[in-house]
Amino acid sequence: MTDPPEQPEEQVPAETVADINGLGDNRVRVVPGDHIGLFKVIRALGEGGFGAVYLCEQSEPVRRQVAIKIIKPGMDSNAIIARFEAERQALALMNHSSIARVFEAGATEEGRPYFVMEYVKGIPITEYCDQNTLSTRDRLALFAKVCDGVQHAHQKGIIHRDLKPGNILVTSTDRREPQPKIIDFGIAKATSQQLTEKTIFTQLGQMIGTPEYMSPEQADLNSEDVDTRTDVYSLGVVLYELLSGRLPFDPGDLRSKGYAEIQRIIREDDPPKPSTRLTTVSSTDQSTATRIAKLRRTSIESLSNALRRELEWIPLKALRKNRAERYDSATALADDVRRYLSGEALEAGPESTGYRLRKLLKRNKGPVTAAVIVLLVLVAGVVTTSIAAFEASSQSARANKAAQENLALAIMAEEEAERLAQVVEFQSTLLSDVDPQVMGTRLRRNLLEQIDPELRPAFEDRLASVNFTDLGVGALRADVLEPAVLAINASFDEQPEVRATLLQSVATTARIYGLYTWAERHQQAALDLRELHLEPGDSQVLDSIAEWASLAGSLGRYEAMRSAHERALRSASPGSLASITHRNGIALASGNLGELEDAEQLHRSVLADAQHVLPKDDPLLQTLKMNLGGVLDRMGKYPQAKAQYQQAFSAQEELLGADHPSTLASAGNLASVLATMGEFTEAVELQRDVLERQQRALGENHPTTLSAAYNLAWSYDAMGQYEQAEAMHRSILDERRELFGAGHPQTLSSMKSHGSALIALGRLDEAEPLYQEALQRSIDSLGKRHPDTLGAMNNMGFFYGRMGRFDQGLPYHVEVLELSREVMGDEHPETMSAMGNLAYVLGELARHAEAEPLAREVLEHRISIYGEVHPDTALGHGNLGALLETLGQWEEAETHSLAALSIFEQTLGPDNARTIIARSNHAMLLEDTGRAHLAEPMFIEVHEAQLRVLGPDHPHSLTGMAKVAMVWEGLGRYEESEAMHRRVLEARRRVLGADHPDVGNTLNNLGLMLGLRLERHEEADAMLLEAISIATRALGAEHPSTVQSHYNLARLLVDRQLHEQALAHFAAYERGTLARHESSSHQAQAMYETLANFHSNWHEADPTGGHDRLATSYQARLDESGSISSPAEP
Repeated sequence: MTDPPEQPEEQVPAETVADINGLGDNRVRVVPGDHIGLFKVIRALGEGGFGAVYLCEQSEPVRRQVAIKIIKPGMDSNAIIARFEAERQALALMNHSSIARVFEAGATEEGRPYFVMEYVKGIPITEYCDQNTLSTRDRLALFAKVCDGVQHAHQKGIIHRDLKPGNILVTSTDRREPQPKIIDFGIAKATSQQLTEKTIFTQLGQMIGTPEYMSPEQADLNSEDVDTRTDVYSLGVVLYELLSGRLPFDPGDLRSKGYAEIQRIIREDDPPKPSTRLTTVSSTDQSTATRIAKLRRTSIESLSNALRRELEWIPLKALRKNRAERYDSATALADDVRRYLSGEALEAGPESTGYRLRKLLKRNKGPVTAAVIVLLVLVAGVVTTSIAAFEASSQSARANKAAQENLALAIMAEEEAERLAQVVEFQSTLLSDVDPQVMGTRLRRNLLEQIDPELRPAFEDRLASVNFTDLGVGALRADVLEPAVLAINASFDEQPEVRATLLQSVATTARIYGLYTWAERHQQAALDLRELHLEPGDSQVLDSIAEWASLAGSLGRYEAMRSAHERALRSASPGSLASITHRNGIALASGNLGELEDAEQLHRSVLADAQHVLPKDDPLLQTLKMNLGGVLDRMGKYPQAKAQYQQAFSAQEELLGADHPSTLASAGNLASVLATMGEFTEAVELQRDVLERQQRALGENHPTTLSAAYNLAWSYDAMGQYEQAEAMHRSILDERRELFGAGHPQTLSSMKSHGSALIALGRLDEAEPLYQEALQRSIDSLGKRHPDTLGAMNNMGFFYGRMGRFDQGLPYHVEVLELSREVMGDEHPETMSAMGNLAYVLGELARHAEAEPLAREVLEHRISIYGEVHPDTALGHGNLGALLETLGQWEEAETHSLAALSIFEQTLGPDNARTIIARSNHAMLLEDTGRAHLAEPMFIEVHEAQLRVLGPDHPHSLTGMAKVAMVWEGLGRYEESEAMHRRVLEARRRVLGADHPDVGNTLNNLGLMLGLRLERHEEADAMLLEAISIATRALGAEHPSTVQSHYNLARLLVDRQLHEQALAHFAAYERGTLARHESSSHQAQAMYETLANFHSNWHEADPTGGHDRLATSYQARLDESGSISSPAEP
């Protein structure tokens, strides 16, 4: 038996559910030195539910250590003695190198049975593999030996029923290969013989085995039909764990459930693939994933790739819910493992399409397939039953008297109407469960599974631009919806009301799946029929108008949407539900048309009236609150929006349940506004909860779950937790690539987000190819004019700006603006954003004459669309103010800077991130205009707000500290400035890493101050050299930060007359400037003046060096490009 050195002697291992529940406080009253029969007790090894195991010493006839298992006092019931005797008999029957042997049996003087067995001085197989860092191949070879032992037991008619790492010990010496030993046959079952004359009794409703390793048939408490394939399943779990370092089902989560739920999970839920499990670990805990890979002498990527190719097929076959689809024996499992090791074809393979279809239908979790089949049946049924009913009505009318005819027809019409309503409702409900993303995902996966694994990567690349979600929706339209419309029109040509009802049902379904144009055509047909045959104010007419208006809104035709609702409202009774519905539609349309103040008033009025008409628990009330919250959110009235979202979320959680889709959607909206308000802790807590619920309801890899994870990752990014955000975005991107392909819009979104997270970490070389891929695949999949493509283009331009290559990013911003104007119009908010971005880049390139009118136009448009007091208007003021500051138009710049700050404070509050940034920008303007004494308290106020909102280690908080340090330097408070700079430096190294560009910036600022102000030249030179090194590695030799550090170090060297050393740095300054700017630019002029002065100064110090000619040359270039009046700074 085992000798677990790290376990306390009295600790009870969690062996089985049955053992744990039956333990109580019964302890074996045996101490070292006692004797069990002729064997001397050395120490306790461990204990379970009914027995304890001791390490003992045998003196005669041989001297050896043995393990003795003995029944504990008070546990000697007939059932337990029978089970104890069964274990002894099971072990006695077997003789295999991989199974612990039994030597003899007996009873103590008190009558307690025991048996003596081989002492296995080993550790659980998973621990052994990890402690010895066995490679995947070595683990497989060792596992195959375990299978051999299990097969031997099966041949002897014994099923173990509790195979797990704790019952598979591995022992080895320097002279032998590792040898597994299977132990603890305490709940073994005989298949062909009786192990004992005593009856083994299993209490009804008691699970025998360990849940994490238990087969589905073992989890069925009413099933006694357990055969050798239950051990094959448990071996599959052990292999899964050996390969991936994780169990198929999380133990903590599984054991937190009730018995019934544990049983259901084991019997019904499919475990994730080992490769998927590993990816999930990597996304949430990078260090753990790295450790798992290192324990297998490989990398995470290599391990994941090995599993995905075919290795994971083996454990997944062993883990099939239907045991007929598992390996038929432990030998078959071992043979497949050995085939893998020798490079032969496997018996196992990926799940076939047929297998998945059978499984989905059996478990009633295939609404996609079921919907297609059932809807076609329903359409045929509706046609048949309706025709038959009307024919029967006609026959009845001809056969009976007039009064009887009328009565019969009325009854039948009423019954038929009710039956039809039920069919339509069922049809709509059924189709509403179809998830087109899941349809597309399965379609893509099933297609790839038919491809030879070696050829699959090439096919995946070719399929990258195919949107399988669209294909799935297209199949739904072509194979289900269109045949349904043909059947409806053909069969109900003479029953217009029936035809209208069915057409509207199909159109509504199409709208849910984004088939807006197709749906509009058939919704219009339904509306025309109802308006032709019913009164204008009839509820069915109003209902059809509402549906048509929803479609118009989905198509972005908000004026048409509003007109339709207004037309319907004229026929609706005041205060009726129809009136509330149409007024709500008018408010939504107004908000989408940018009439936000009108929309707010309309939403408030509708909600107030609805609260008088509808019961408090009506879901519509919560929807109306969400709509009001939405318009408040867009207006920048975040506290009020939060209040509405919170009320709706709380009510939906109580009325619909925490896991209802509407509740989760409300939680997402609430979390979003919390994050906008800077309440990150609450936002992240809520988003985590939403994610966990989605994972439980839909699975970890469902598209909706991945969207929830995506939102959480963005919150981590906003909080400055860049490492965590990057890991999550990377994992989500991997999952979306696998689910949708590389060209799907959601995959492209993840590419851009992952690139953004990499930029925040300073890993620009990794971000660039992601941005490039996202843009190219977006162009290929969606075309250049698609809004998502324009977003990818914009990101590409900003990436080059982040690299300091504004001239390279400029064409992207120009094209984005041109296409935005064509696609969305001049006054669309996205067009305004594109214009503002272009103005910013032109300003950075010192093309101020082009930038200024654009920035002014953006501000004018935003005032006209949003009004004077709106966050977007404030943003326009701030951007124009920053541009005017660079032009030296200080007075007007200050006016716009103050306007931005005032509006942000009014709309977002003093502690919002945007308000804090605006306050910081205004403080910088004050400092730049010689009012450092006014800037200092404002910078301190900014820093204190950042500490409150973001915490001390957030990158923005550290930037705030750096600005305080610089303003103190400007005020001559050098010691305080140095101390603050050093705090920033230490924190940035700790939080962002030693090679992050922000660390280089801190070294640059601190080094310059030490050299210029405190004349600590050696320290200053070293810091600036390190700053240059970091910036060159992270950003490139021509980035502005790199060039700035070269320039600063050259200045310090010139001040000490070290011209030779300064020359190299001025040369780097010159190369960097001309690489980014035209020779006639403001920056180039400043550079020419600086170098002319440098060589003139050097000539004065050394007239023989020819530096006068160089000074003259640079002065000539300056004269050719025009003179400047600003200081010669880069």
